[in-house]
Amino acid sequence: MFKERLKGFFAGAVVSALIAGSIGVVWAKQGTAMMEVIYQNVKLYVDGVLITPKDVNGNIVEPFISNGTTYLPVRALSEALGKNVRWDGSTSSVIVGLMPGEVLYFDDVVKPYKIDGDNNYWQADISKGNFITIAGVKYYHGVTNNVRYMMDNTSIGTGYYNLNAKYSQLSGMYGPSDIDRAENDLKISFYGDNRLIKTLDFKKSDMPKDFSVDLTGVLQLRIVITGCGASLVNWQIK
Repeated sequence: MFKERLKGFFAGAVVSALIAGSIGVVWAKQGTAMMEVIYQNVKLYVDGVLITPKDVNGNIVEPFISNGTTYLPVRALSEALGKNVRWDGSTSSVIVGLMPGEVLYFDDVVKPYKIDGDNNYWQADISKGNFITIAGVKYYHGVTNNVRYMMDNTSIGTGYYNLNAKYSQLSGMYGPSDIDRAENDLKISFYGDNRLIKTLDFKKSDMPKDFSVDLTGVLQLRIVITGCGASLVNWQIK
């Protein structure tokens, strides 16, 4: 969703502009170029809401048109879409959202507003040193069914998350944790707005596998974990 919006909004977006009357000096590559700009009271709407673009100091920054292209302030637009924006002077780069190679863990940005099953739905917490172990590897981001002493797969844990349609994908790995004592198969199901999106079925003897769930347009996510040791780890959100 975010990428689709940016396709139109960011076409020719100006990072830094010095405006004097109808003429602006715009930094481009490693030099400068003169360009004629036209102010036409351009309005910016995001999901039907009128946005007043402002810079970091709270000053209004008016969009303008030049040579048929509409230029919008990157910071105001990014923040309106719920994305952080920053300037990396070392590489002369505008970073919207994540840095290249940066990972955004699901449990760092979204917390469950409700949990059913107590320890049946147990999240790792790197701040507390809590982790989930799969195939001898420790993971500090993820969730597991942590009922250690049940010998079947009847235990069910459920986590509820408000996403508000801000995200497009949840990905990571799934598999049985090393505390798995279940005698039967394990299962993890994802529901978006009460509609089943995907189910992961696996056995207690399986090695971890990659998963990806499409969250486009999802307001509320419900994750249902069935079976002791069934786990999602290294989960990342986009």
